[in-house]
Amino acid sequence: MPKRKSQLSRHTSQTRAATVRRLGETSSEHEQRLANETEYRSRARARESSTDRSQRLAYYRQYMLETRDRESSIERSQRLASQREIASETCARETSAERSQRLANLRQNISEKRHRESSIERSQRLASQRAITSESRARETSAERSQRLANNRQNMAEIRARESSTERSQRLTAAAQRQRTSRIRSRSAPHMWPSNPPVKGQLLASAVISIIKKFGGGYKAVIDAPVYRSRWHRPVKNA
Repeated sequence: MPKRKSQLSRHTSQTRAATVRRLGETSSEHEQRLANETEYRSRARARESSTDRSQRLAYYRQYMLETRDRESSIERSQRLASQREIASETCARETSAERSQRLANLRQNISEKRHRESSIERSQRLASQRAITSESRARETSAERSQRLANNRQNMAEIRARESSTERSQRLTAAAQRQRTSRIRSRSAPHMWPSNPPVKGQLLASAVISIIKKFGGGYKAVIDAPVYRSRWHRPVKNA
């Protein structure tokens, strides 16, 4: 067995051992440990500058790319299976209130991170995520892809089954808000505006004007150019 494979296996075993040791802790101890870790990370993130944060994220992305590039297909499958098992055990132990608190903390942490990062950092993060996803999709086989999609469907079904009515309402409200925001952005984007008016609108306006000029009748048509509508007005006759 190659040395790097044994090192990765030993690291996986150590991670699993640490997870097993955490199974013995009570709910209050678990919450206290997570709160302490979150507070420590928040203080560390607040102290670092924009340059330090960029260097840390760049180093982390490079480390993850090198690690993913070295591991084989079997090691990758074992790692993903271990991650899914750990996540399933964690979700099975927590109560509804703990799950709500965890999701609220996760949303708050993500919001704070997004607020702190600059435009360049956000572009780099999205580009790195797309590169990692593309490389992962390119390396996986057909069986692995089918297994991944099946696991995703199973995870989503379990999440939907565990969530309460309040959590479901909050999720649907947030999804509707994101959809409305994306629609507003797409409508207000300059590249979405038509460079030339529609041909049908031009033909309709020309036909209405020609009919008015030919038959008269005391009416006049005022064409609203931006939206191509006709408004009819009767002129006020002088007494």
